[in-house]
Amino acid sequence: RTILSSNPSLTCAKHEYEIDFNQFSFGRWILQPKRFNAYTCSGSCPNPLSPQYYPSNHAILLSLLHSQKDYGQQPLCVPVRLKPLCLLYYDRDELVIKYHRDMIVQECGCR
Repeated sequence: RTILSSNPSLTCAKHEYEIDFNQFSFGRWILQPKRFNAYTCSGSCPNPLSPQYYPSNHAILLSLLHSQKDYGQQPLCVPVRLKPLCLLYYDRDELVIKYHRDMIVQECGCR
C-alpha cells in the first residue's frame, strides 16, 4: 500500500520530487527522460509502529526505547522499495539504453 502525501509534516509517506536533468550538466548527455518523478520519503514515524510502515526489528527497538525514556534516536522515514529507471544516454559517443536500479521510490517505511 502506497501512502502519497502532499503535507511533509505528517507521518512517514511518499512525496513528489521532480528531477529535471536539464537543470544539471546531465542534460547534455541524458537524452530520455529529460525529467522524472523520483519521489522522496519524509515525515515522522509513529509510535507504536504498525505494519503499514514496514518497520524493521531495529526500528521497533528504537521506537520502544524512545517511548520509554526519550532515549536515543527515533526510526527514520526512508525508501523501503524502489524501482528502476530506463535511461537513454551517450557514453563515450555510444548510444546506451539501460535500466538503472533503485532510482524511483515506490514505498516508504520506518527503519
